[in-house]
Amino acid sequence: MLGTTLFMNVVPQLHPDRFQLGSLAVHLIVPVVVYGLAEVIPVIQARSRQVVMQGYAEAEGPCSPAEAADPDPWPAPASGVPEPPAPPAPVPSSPSAEPVKRGPRLPAHVVDALKRARDQAAEEGRGFAPADVQQVVKVPDAMATAIHADLITT
Repeated sequence: MLGTTLFMNVVPQLHPDRFQLGSLAVHLIVPVVVYGLAEVIPVIQARSRQVVMQGYAEAEGPCSPAEAADPDPWPAPASGVPEPPAPPAPVPSSPSAEPVKRGPRLPAHVVDALKRARDQAAEEGRGFAPADVQQVVKVPDAMATAIHADLITT
């Protein structure tokens, strides 16, 4: 398609009666630049996506030696249907137990508000629950459970 455009732009400029080198250059350069952009932009987009996904993987960090050895942190589901999230890891009951996966990283002011809600629940004599997390910050149930598990272990 771009070859046809190049041909249609250049051929009229080659007529011996109207030939001007500057006009030929302009009519030749524009389709060449458009072709170059059409070839380069997908490469730039793919590299940008790769950098973003690598940044996400590094920010989350591996949690176990098995995950650290996995070269693909974003495996695609085999059936094309997304898998449901895994249930949160159990809270260790003894200090010798292995460390659990930490919840999502939150800004300091949100963590402070969550700790205040946890302390307030303790002062009122009731347990701190994922619903208390959702009153402070609007997150899905699974994420609220992960944040709750992280707060009760710290």
